[in-house]
Amino acid sequence: MSDKEMITMTGEDGSELSFYVLEQTKFLGNEYLLVTESPESEEVFLLKEAKSETEEVYYVFVEEEKELSTVSELFEELLEDVGIEVEQ
Repeated sequence: MSDKEMITMTGEDGSELSFYVLEQTKFLGNEYLLVTESPESEEVFLLKEAKSETEEVYYVFVEEEKELSTVSELFEELLEDVGIEVEQ
């Protein structure tokens, strides 16, 4: 998994957070990323692309239950052959 793209974000407290991108998809006009903190980790997170007023792109964690459920199912279908299941 070392060939996976990495992204770095700045947390609310100013700390840097780095994630490996497992998959990305577009759904209802929004870009989503399925990420993990390390190649060995079984825990994954869903990030959604957002834009600032200056059109700068940043990512936020998907927290709304219905959106999380819908996008999780979408990623499960995309990764079905890899055997990754997204638990909520």
